[in-house]
Amino acid sequence: MRVLEQIIMNQSPLFLLGELVNTDTHLEDRQARFLARLRTIKADPSKMAGADINHDGTVDADEWDAFRAEQEEEFLKEEMRTLAQQPDGDKLLLKAPSDKPFVVSTEPEEQLLRSFQWIAPLAVGGGIGLCGLGVYLGVLNDWNPLFIVGLLVGGFVFSLFMKQFNFSTLSVRR
Repeated sequence: MRVLEQIIMNQSPLFLLGELVNTDTHLEDRQARFLARLRTIKADPSKMAGADINHDGTVDADEWDAFRAEQEEEFLKEEMRTLAQQPDGDKLLLKAPSDKPFVVSTEPEEQLLRSFQWIAPLAVGGGIGLCGLGVYLGVLNDWNPLFIVGLLVGGFVFSLFMKQFNFSTLSVRR
């Protein structure tokens, strides 16, 4: 697979065609990470001693709530520091499905449509022309007419199955 990368500058207009799925799950994962942190604290007796404010050897509900709030505040500060170190991390976590069309362009939609308007008629005309040429050459070389029709039907069926392949490496460069 060939990949062509280009830079899109900040504040450039951007047109997206296709389905984008946001894979940015840091908010959902944040709760799971915080709960894992609390489980780690509960497993460590020395850390649990810090939750026992009145030092009676047990952590009651009020002490736990205060300790949990303190740990949550500390955890959120750490998360914010981590997110601040990631450049535009919230904007980079997007992916396009491989089974659907996906276009990223700095040109407006209307201009993209105009630039591709000639491709469809050319493809249809070219396909019909090549079929005609194939039939002509088949007749010229005395091929069996059933063989020629079979090739035409086979080409048509093949073209129907080509839709499922992802030709996402196709790019138009100006």
